[in-house]
Order: sequence, then structure tokens, then C-alpha cells
Amino acid sequence: MGLETTNEFSQTTKVAVETTNEFSQTTKVAVETTIARLQTTKVSKKENQSALFVEAGTNYERNTYRLVQISKRIQTIKIAGEATKIKKNFEVENPYSSTRFYSIR
Repeated sequence: MGLETTNEFSQTTKVAVETTNEFSQTTKVAVETTIARLQTTKVSKKENQSALFVEAGTNYERNTYRLVQISKRIQTIKIAGEATKIKKNFEVENPYSSTRFYSIR
């Protein structure tokens, strides 16, 4: 009986160790996932960009492209706005000028 009890105790201990190992691995995965999320949040905050960059996989590439397109549109709008502002200033400063431009030689 003593040997069988020792074997049963050893098997119980072995199961307990395996359970602890599985729990440790699960905890490790949870910690790694949390670290990955924190790094993603840090990058998002650091770059001060929208959540488009947070998505993974093919959405990341597609959304990066969209963000670049949006940035280009914003720049185009800014340039158009500046051109309009310059034109308005020119017309205000030169009330007698027409829409035709002559080169001075």
C-alpha cells in the first residue's frame, strides 16, 4: 500500500505540475497580448494618427493607403485654399485689374 500511495501521490504531483505549466503558458500568452496592445496604443499615440494604423493584416495596408490619400487631399485643399486667398488678395489690392494678366517687358 505504501508504494501505491507514493505512486498515486507522484502522479497527482505530476498532474499539478503540468496544470501549473499550462497556467503559466496561458499567463505568458496573456501578458504578451497585453504588451502587444500597449505597444500598438503607444505607436498610435506617438504618431498621433487615427485608428487606421491599429488594424492588422491586409486592413493595415489598405488603411495606410487610405490615410495617405486623405493626407494628399488635405494638402491639395490647403494649396487650393492658399491659391484662392492669394487671388482674393490680389483682386482686393488691385481693384482695377481685370482677369487678364499681361506680362511686362
